[in-house]
Amino acid sequence: MGEGNGALPRDAAGSEETAEREHASDRVFRAIAAAILNRELTPEAPLPPERELSDRFGVSRIVVREAIHRLKEYELVRVRQGSPTMVLDPDRATDMRLLGLEIELMP
Repeated sequence: MGEGNGALPRDAAGSEETAEREHASDRVFRAIAAAILNRELTPEAPLPPERELSDRFGVSRIVVREAIHRLKEYELVRVRQGSPTMVLDPDRATDMRLLGLEIELMP
C-alpha cells in the first residue's frame, strides 16, 4: 500500500517481508475458515479479538486483519467498526469461492 505521493517501491527485503506476511495471513485465514466451516466457531458468535488471534497464531495484528478481510470477502464474518467481528452462517454465503475452499480444507 502506497504512502501517497513519493512512495518508493519496496526493496528485495521488503518484498520478502510482504510475501511472508501474505503467507502468514493465508495460514490464519485457512485456520479460522476451517473453524467456521466445521462449526467450531458458531454463527452469530463473536470472533475472538484481534489481539487474542494475534497471540494464538504468533503473528502481528496486521496479518490478522488481512485474514479477517478475506473472511469477510468469503462472507464468513461480518465486520463493523466499533463492534466485535461476528461469525456468519457459512450455509448462507453466496460467494462461489467458498465451495472451492471447503473442498480444499477437507481432511
